[in-house]
Amino acid sequence: MTRAKKGLFFSSAENYNGVKKKKISRFLAELGFKTESSETNGLDFNVEDKKTSKKKEGREFLLPKQFSFTQFKAFDNCPLQYKFAHILKIPVRGRASFSFGKTIHNTLFDFVKLYFERKNKINPDKLLEIYDKNWIDEWFADKKQKEEYYKQGKKSLKVFYDNFYKEKPAIFEIKGSPAIEQGFNLKIGDYTIIGKIDRIDKVGETVEIIDYKTGAFKEKLEKEDKEQLLIYQIAAEEIFKLRAEKLTYYYLDGGQKKSFLGNEKEKQELKEKIISRIEKIKQSKFEATPGWQCKSCDFRDICEFAKK
Repeated sequence: MTRAKKGLFFSSAENYNGVKKKKISRFLAELGFKTESSETNGLDFNVEDKKTSKKKEGREFLLPKQFSFTQFKAFDNCPLQYKFAHILKIPVRGRASFSFGKTIHNTLFDFVKLYFERKNKINPDKLLEIYDKNWIDEWFADKKQKEEYYKQGKKSLKVFYDNFYKEKPAIFEIKGSPAIEQGFNLKIGDYTIIGKIDRIDKVGETVEIIDYKTGAFKEKLEKEDKEQLLIYQIAAEEIFKLRAEKLTYYYLDGGQKKSFLGNEKEKQELKEKIISRIEKIKQSKFEATPGWQCKSCDFRDICEFAKK
């Protein structure tokens, strides 16, 4: 199937010169192909969850039971991209930036956890040792690109290390564990929003919520740029009963930070927007909206609507 270029045809027959009639393939049944005599090997492909299923042209699409900022971003970019990624769950080819980003996040998680446990200064060589241990050696175009990413990572970690010990942050503690990569399930209306906060620092009686970024620094944050951290602020307040002093995007390349804090109006507007988005997802026909976003879409090679 993965080698198809112009078209893909499924076929079925009741008789292949055998004694018994053959049952229809379960894969064809999933596509909605049935005959009067066809069976599906005892499997039911019409399982319906009233809250999360969507009928389209006689077929059932199982929508996610939980939603996330990543999903909202995909749907805003292109409903068809959302369908490919979060409903059909089509595997995508990896990218060097993804491997690098995961490497850095895993490195910082291990380093901050060690700092929390030891309560004393960690040698900078130890941070580089953690970096090497977590290095994901996949999806780089060539040796040169890999070396460039590796050098960039070492440089970013050195800046992070220096800033970290200048600030000497107090990592917030939740049930005896450091609040790093802190997962949450947030209820907004009838829906559940899931996410993971990179780090929560204690600042007096309040907290600072931090999200690491390996991309380029943004001098000005637009309304859409703030959504991820605003969701984290709502989760921290409603689930963990914390009061945030500021929300911070920490751009690791250069060690720059961009902070803000959501007010009650902004948080309420975001909740309403999230509910509206999910309702649109439930009613969507997942039509393509080709444009500038096609250039970075993981599905541009299989999408007939992609703008080349």
